[in-house]
Amino acid sequence: MLKIVNWTSASSMHSENVFLFNGK
Repeated sequence: MLKIVNWTSASSMHSENVFLFNGK
């Protein structure tokens, strides 16, 4: 849920957010 919303934002940054998701 929130992950999907955050992932959308990550698409814009596509840097730290994506890394955090992969980390978890």
